Formats: sequence, C-alpha cells, structure tokens
Amino acid sequence: MAIISPCLKKMSDRRTYPIDPELKALNVLGFKQFSHARIRRMNVFLRIALFFSELSFRFKTRTFRIGNKRHVKVRHFQKRGMKQASPCVIFIHGGAFKFEGTPMHVSQVKTIVEETGYSALNVRYRLSLKHPFPAGLEDCYEALLWLDRNKEKLNVTEIYVYGDSAGGNLATALTLLARDRKGPKIDKQVLIYPVIDHEQKTDSIKAYVDTPVWNSVHNKVMWEDYLREGTKDMLPYASPNLADLSGLPPAYVETAEFDCLKDEAMDYAKALKAAGVDVTENHTKATVHGFDTIRRARVTQDAIEQRIRFLKA
Repeated sequence: MAIISPCLKKMSDRRTYPIDPELKALNVLGFKQFSHARIRRMNVFLRIALFFSELSFRFKTRTFRIGNKRHVKVRHFQKRGMKQASPCVIFIHGGAFKFEGTPMHVSQVKTIVEETGYSALNVRYRLSLKHPFPAGLEDCYEALLWLDRNKEKLNVTEIYVYGDSAGGNLATALTLLARDRKGPKIDKQVLIYPVIDHEQKTDSIKAYVDTPVWNSVHNKVMWEDYLREGTKDMLPYASPNLADLSGLPPAYVETAEFDCLKDEAMDYAKALKAAGVDVTENHTKATVHGFDTIRRARVTQDAIEQRIRFLKA
C-alpha cells in the first residue's frame, strides 16, 4: 500500500478519474515527493502508530528479532486459543521500499488471521532510504529461513507469502530466491498491485502520470532510490519480469484499474501462466492503487473475499 501525502495538488492541474463512488476520498488526494528528511519523520510516526495498531486482545502476538545481527523484526500473529497446526502467511508491506508499514497493513494481517484461521508473520525489513536493494529482500529471506526453522514451535504446516505494491515485488522475488537457493518451500504467493518491472515502459506507466495515491512519476523515483547502488548481478530479483518463472508456487495477482502498475502486473500473470504456474487473477474496476485502504467499500470487500478464498483453497 502506498503512503499518501497530506499535501493536496490543485485539482485543475490533474485529471479526474472515474473511480468507484465509495473510493471518492482517494480521488482528491494529491501527492508530491517526500524529501529524505520528511520520509524519516514519517517513519518515526508510522513506527509509533504500528506499535498501537498491533495491540489486540483477539490475537496472540509475539515479536522476534532475527538474522545474524538481529536487525530484522518480525511479529507473529495468531488467534488466541488456536492450537491446531496451520499454514503461516509471511506478510510483506508496501510503501515504495522506503516507508514503514501502516496500521492498514496490520489490519490486513489481522483480517488474514481472522478469516483463514492461519497464523501470519509480519516482516519489518530494512528500508531503501538507508539500505537499497537487495537488503530488504535478504531480510525477507531471513524471515523465511527463520519461520522454516521454527515451523514445529509455531505449529506451521505450510508457508505462504503475501505482499502489496513494493511488498508484492518482495513477495514474488522471495519465491524466486527460495527456488534458486533450494528452499525453504513456499506454497502460495499473493501479489496485490505489485511492483514488477524496473524498465517502466508499459502503456499504464505512460498513461497514469497523475493518478491519486500513486503514479508513474513517483514510481520512477522509487526505482531510482531502490537501485541506486546497482543490482549486484541480481536484477531478476529486483525486476521479476526478467526472471525464469518456472517452478514457482501458485499465484494470486490483483490489479487496480487506474494504476500505473496495472499492465506490468497483468503481463507478469501471463508470464507466470506461460511458465506453467497456476495463476488466479482479479482485475478490479474503478479502482486506484491502494484502494483497499477504504475497507468499507464494496470493491474492497470483494477483493478481500477473493484473496482469502485463494489462501484457503
């Protein structure tokens, strides 16, 4: 999920998109670039907000610091009283690789646990402002290794990955790493309006330069920040459209209609299918990137139902 700036751009300077009336609050939100100082301030605020949003009497939650230097923070969620073994969903938040997750991401984690009966592992990976590619991805792989080592302790049967936006990029890149490094096994991947293609040449990238919440102007800056130290000979893990996609787990791919990332996600779904991967697609209409922040909207509720149905299948 993208981070929305409180700064509004004059409506006369932007097109108005025919989004779902229930999402109309998003249609007036403009978005100008954050300075690095402002990103740091925003992340301090988000860390505080996350602390409070993670508190809940309905869930048993535990926080772990993992990795060789204990720099990766993960938080495990499960229903209170849940004792039977179940899959665990590794949740990887969006935010242009450089923002912390939001309370809305935590809400998604709780919904997954509530609706599936599974547990979930929310990953706080290093952000690109200080740690460009591949640091965040390697942190996600550390979380995968840790979860696999602790499957018996945490009563986990299978491992799924779930990510939105930049988190969708990290989720599918994690499936590539797990395949190429011979494990641990990932059994499903859920990709919500994912970042896929660093070349940014699709029709939707060219068309949606001023869409609410997220657009191709901000997408370009995101990639410049993320890859500013190069790709370390790992470009297909940064830009999964360039990877060999054979042998990957079944995928759910969701897009938003007025999103600069729409075409690359749709192309990726086709490429997965061509590689023999089982793919479930959901191309939402009259929506923009981050539409699911409006939880009460019918289109959001429908999308959540389809995501949960895929996870439970």
